[in-house]
Amino acid sequence: MKHHVGSFSIGLALAGLGLATSSYAQSSPSSDQTEAPASPPPEDVRVDVPVLAFTHSAFGARAGKLGAHGFGSAQWAESGGAGRGGVTVYGSPFNRLTLLATGERRLDGRYGPTASLAYRVLGSVEQGWSVAAMGAYKAEGFAEIEGEIELGALFSMARDGWHLDVNGVAGGGLEESEEFDAETKVRGGYDATNWLRVGFDSRGRYRLRGPVLLAGDRKWDVIGGPQVTASWSRFYGSALVGATTVDVASGVGAVSWLTLGGVLP
Repeated sequence: MKHHVGSFSIGLALAGLGLATSSYAQSSPSSDQTEAPASPPPEDVRVDVPVLAFTHSAFGARAGKLGAHGFGSAQWAESGGAGRGGVTVYGSPFNRLTLLATGERRLDGRYGPTASLAYRVLGSVEQGWSVAAMGAYKAEGFAEIEGEIELGALFSMARDGWHLDVNGVAGGGLEESEEFDAETKVRGGYDATNWLRVGFDSRGRYRLRGPVLLAGDRKWDVIGGPQVTASWSRFYGSALVGATTVDVASGVGAVSWLTLGGVLP
């Protein structure tokens, strides 16, 4: 999937609800009632993290937020092992827009950057659901402008401690001789405590066009598994252990994925 791409450029105001209390002087002491204002829930830094492993959140980062995390992944199969890792920086210059930039070493051993943006079209964190559109450019190397372009639709929902993110993505070159893939990404989880979330993250890919098949002479591959995410103050971490057929010549391999980062301000 190759294409020449030009460059493209890169607060949520916290609203407080004041509760007024009134006192009426009456002869009966039982009529004197005072209602204490409700304390706001603690801020969850994970709300501003657009991606941990595979699936992106349609909520995106809140306006004025800036975050970064490092990630590393290793996988094992009969044909041998492989690893990847890198750093992702993200932020939101204004409401609805989230920008991301990643530099990484990929499974094939090459180093390259990825730049993407997501725009929230409908919904919000306060409403508990959101729909967003996303575009990404994945360069083949830091010194190359040729790369892959992907476009996608994102959906997220968060209700009563339950979380669901679903992505539909398609990407490829504009020429008939280049590969073109479709991907589905799904992430779900439940807040076991106010700092610990348990769930899963996954991605499935299907090759729609191109002269080269995926590893193992397949037109498809999958990766995913159980995931645990924790947060403390402005910091967060995520660990996943599961199964994969990505770059696996035969059978199914094992994969692990670790992410550690933080959000400012």
